[in-house]
Amino acid sequence: MGRNKDVEATLFDQEHILPKRELFVVFGIMALSLLVCFIDQNGIGVLLPDIAEDLNAQSSISWAGTSALIANTVFQVLYGRLSDLFGRKVVLLSALVLLSLSDLACGLSVNSTMLYIFRGLAGIANGGITSLTMMIVSDVVTLQDRGKYRGSSEVWSV
Repeated sequence: MGRNKDVEATLFDQEHILPKRELFVVFGIMALSLLVCFIDQNGIGVLLPDIAEDLNAQSSISWAGTSALIANTVFQVLYGRLSDLFGRKVVLLSALVLLSLSDLACGLSVNSTMLYIFRGLAGIANGGITSLTMMIVSDVVTLQDRGKYRGSSEVWSV
């Protein structure tokens, strides 16, 4: 009977299921990571008029959002493979560091080109954070609870 459960867990990729206490810690960290990611993605829209005026880029400021969204979309797929090669934790932490550094660089940008490049880097990081948090939540909960936790993480992070 025990061997059958081991085979079933392996077949359904459920060998990393966490106990409730550890699950809540991991889940909280993932929700906070998504919150930071969503604030970064959505907060820029409020600031764009002021940024455009400061950088004298009124005609091209839409690239601040566009570059981040394009990079986010393209790199989400790559993060899955990177996390298989290097581990989910290492890649998620790398994405969080990249987001921090690129947002700092956005704040220090002296022209619009610098801003667009650093927003693109922030988009790369956001793509990783978004996809990796979903992967990690899927890894640590059972199949029966997966939808509940994934939905809750998105609700609490917005």
